[in-house]
Amino acid sequence: MGWPLFRDQVLPALPQETRSHIDEDEYLAMKVRLLEALERCLRDGGDRGDRVVTPLEWKTRLELALAEPAALRVLDRKSILGLARSVRPGVSDPTVERWN
Repeated sequence: MGWPLFRDQVLPALPQETRSHIDEDEYLAMKVRLLEALERCLRDGGDRGDRVVTPLEWKTRLELALAEPAALRVLDRKSILGLARSVRPGVSDPTVERWN
């Protein structure tokens, strides 16, 4: 879920005290922390053979990479394609453009 949808549909349902502490940067940071915890859980559960959830899709990993503090907020097409290929080698231009 992107920030605009969260801001418009979820944020108003939260208590005012919580709502006042969540801006776009905090939302992205929470999203990254949640996905990192999920990846750790999947990785640890995989050793026992009881994995219920599949590993994160390349698109989710790309979104995580773009959410990193060092990532540029505005990327050109060539940069996005390069980053996508570092996450999923061999991904085609049309596939990345459909995601974007």
